[in-house]
Amino acid sequence: MPGTVRPRTSSDKKDEREVMGWRGDEGPPGYPMTSPGNVSAVTLLVPPCSGGWAPLNHVYFQLANLFYFLSYLAPAGLHGLLYLRCTLMVGCAFTALWGATVLCSMDALLWNANFVIINLVHIIVLLYRLRPVKFTKEVEEVYEAVFRPLKVTRPQFQKVLRCMKMIRQLKYHEVYAQEKVTKVDSLSLVLSGK
Repeated sequence: MPGTVRPRTSSDKKDEREVMGWRGDEGPPGYPMTSPGNVSAVTLLVPPCSGGWAPLNHVYFQLANLFYFLSYLAPAGLHGLLYLRCTLMVGCAFTALWGATVLCSMDALLWNANFVIINLVHIIVLLYRLRPVKFTKEVEEVYEAVFRPLKVTRPQFQKVLRCMKMIRQLKYHEVYAQEKVTKVDSLSLVLSGK
């Protein structure tokens, strides 16, 4: 009768399995039906490739994964973090290129383009933090003679210098401070002279 719906039977399910390429209780191709106690861990982790391996992906995909692999080899420290961000940025750029030109996937392109931008910002911040710290000639001499032997880093010494109010030139025989006479409320360092 047209317009009536009949309940599904076991023969209908069998017909569907045959259309999909399975017969009886075999399960999908490459995935034999087994009882729960009989499932092998290898089958769960590495399902068999019944149709064979797919061909290798495009060179962009391979280069992206090469750079992801190299990012895992980053050493510790700021220079290692810079290396990590650079390799991740290049890997994401190749993945975005692969997503746009080979996969033709807008979401793969957009996600990886965002990752490139995020890594680029991190690289800029790291390069700013790793920039060389330079001092004037007099201050450089003080750093080399007094602070460097104490293992004070240049950025740490620069923080100390930010607290400095002035460098004062004294005339010959001018007294800056006298013991037990001058009130001392700041740290003073003689750069040259006695």
